[in-house]
Amino acid sequence: MKIEVAVFPFHERMLPFIRHFNQAQDVYHICQAIAWSGSGLNGRDAAFICCHPNIGIPVVSPTETKSFIGWQILFVDCDELERSSAAFNSFTFFEQLLSKGKKIIAVAKNNNLCSNGEWTPLCQKYSEQIQFFSAADDVKGKPTSQSSGYSLLSVPVLLVGGLISQEDCLEVILALRESFMCQGKVVSCLTGSNMGLLMGMHTYTHIFDKKATLSEEDKALVLNQMAQDIVQVERPSLFIVEAPDPMMKYNNAAPNGFGLQTYLLCQALKPNLLVCSVPPDVAVAEGFLSLISKDFTARYGVPIMALHVNNVMVAAFDIIRLHKVTCVHTNIPVADMLRKQQSKNCAFPIFNVVSEGADGLAQLILQREALLW
Repeated sequence: MKIEVAVFPFHERMLPFIRHFNQAQDVYHICQAIAWSGSGLNGRDAAFICCHPNIGIPVVSPTETKSFIGWQILFVDCDELERSSAAFNSFTFFEQLLSKGKKIIAVAKNNNLCSNGEWTPLCQKYSEQIQFFSAADDVKGKPTSQSSGYSLLSVPVLLVGGLISQEDCLEVILALRESFMCQGKVVSCLTGSNMGLLMGMHTYTHIFDKKATLSEEDKALVLNQMAQDIVQVERPSLFIVEAPDPMMKYNNAAPNGFGLQTYLLCQALKPNLLVCSVPPDVAVAEGFLSLISKDFTARYGVPIMALHVNNVMVAAFDIIRLHKVTCVHTNIPVADMLRKQQSKNCAFPIFNVVSEGADGLAQLILQREALLW
């Protein structure tokens, strides 16, 4: 019998984790997602946050009595908690559930949560009921340029990146991981999600943390050393990594990060294959994508191998008003219709792992991977 679990605070990037977690291990079962009050998600299926097909996990508010019912452990994303500006006092909520005998497993990029801040009194009072996982503890290589040195990985590297947002990149990685594991293959994954630590994956969030004191060169060296350590321990046949930011500058009004972090990561890991997540309106622009692939070859050292068509559209008004790229979700059937219209004419294989699964994409990767050996 699996242990029933809730997650908090639920947000868009957590959806792929929730969708695949129950299949990935035999100990825990996520049965509930707890989101901020006023998010518009209360009473909805968790997949509603991205307009995806239902996954059977309800969203509740932490202020409701039923948010305490039906589970024994709460998974907490501490970094999302820190980013939030919600007026709700999360630590009062934690005190209430701990006093009822429930437990907390908290995940963060750093390992000093118990030594300072609002976690300290809870850790002192309920030390047996709180457990922490951190990205910093997961790393074997030390963050200095005097590590074992730079070298190429001994296995093929698959980069999964978003053209103008990171939409569905984590979903593609988790779906591929699940597909490969069903085939008995070992893959290692490095992503921008701390929650992946609970699934045996790895994260670079502590390296790209704005508070990190590493130079850009040291970040690349630490990423490379970290990947070497992972490959040495896990012996995968494929190393999958998520691009840490959008891969393309959007325009002068909203540069969108310029893909600088992704460039640094590609210098560290030298990917051999690229799956690019694109909006449905971009997927129909065949000539444009061919030019983008050539640009990626020059910039990142790898052309586009395949496309995943997500279901986001750029909110043009925010580019003018806020000078940043924000996206809204359209229905999956709309994205699928556009994808199927262009799949025969596009120069790249087109997939949607949300609606179709990742088996087709996985087979393509295995074919291309075989050519690399």
